[in-house]
Amino acid sequence: MEGKPFWESKTFWFNLLALVVAVASAFGYREFQPDPEVLQLAVGIIALINLLLRFVTKQPIRMR
Repeated sequence: MEGKPFWESKTFWFNLLALVVAVASAFGYREFQPDPEVLQLAVGIIALINLLLRFVTKQPIRMR
């Protein structure tokens, strides 16, 4: 099976970080309500970074 381990993937770590931030903001800081424009910008930035990481990816990942 070819590919690098998933823990060596920049895309994996970036998305895990985005997930942690989303969960923390949903459960850890209930009184914080981001401005809808800021939230929209953050989602756009995450999508852009994912696209850029997709273009620089040279090999698939493997689970083991």
